[in-house]
Amino acid sequence: MNNTTLIIGGILALGFFASLLLLARSEVARVIASIFALGASAFCAFGFLASYELSDSAALPWQITYATLGICLLATAVMHLKSVFSKKKA
Repeated sequence: MNNTTLIIGGILALGFFASLLLLARSEVARVIASIFALGASAFCAFGFLASYELSDSAALPWQITYATLGICLLATAVMHLKSVFSKKKA
């Protein structure tokens, strides 16, 4: 795994943990964060699928990074939206 992959993964993981802090913020901030997280997870899904090329076997670190990041971003979006809609019902 090269340094570029580690740097990108570290920055995105830091963004994931920073978005967890938005749970204490307003509902508008959580909805905006979930929209950005859904967009970024769609990008990760596209990158994961685009990294499947038969001629290139060095794509495994990118596939792992895209898959992990996409799942984390999707979980973040679901968590934010769940907290917004559960407060409206109560």
